[in-house]
Amino acid sequence: MHQPINSIDDVRKRRELLQGELDKKLQQLRTTYKTLTEPVPEPQGRASRFMFRAQNYTYLLDAAILGFKLYRSFRGSPLKRLFR
Repeated sequence: MHQPINSIDDVRKRRELLQGELDKKLQQLRTTYKTLTEPVPEPQGRASRFMFRAQNYTYLLDAAILGFKLYRSFRGSPLKRLFR
């Protein structure tokens, strides 16, 4: 796998090789992170705007339903007595 290290020059060469690989990976991570964190463009057409908003409202409704289910599940639990 690795070649044996015989001199300080071998260490320097190996270090330069690994540093180059790390720089490539770092650049790849930066571009991936940039594409993941850029804002979503607002849809242009009327139908696509409607679907975009409907999707966002669906997320809100889903979060509200989940919150209600969690509230109902903990309402009768012993934890309720701890927080009174």
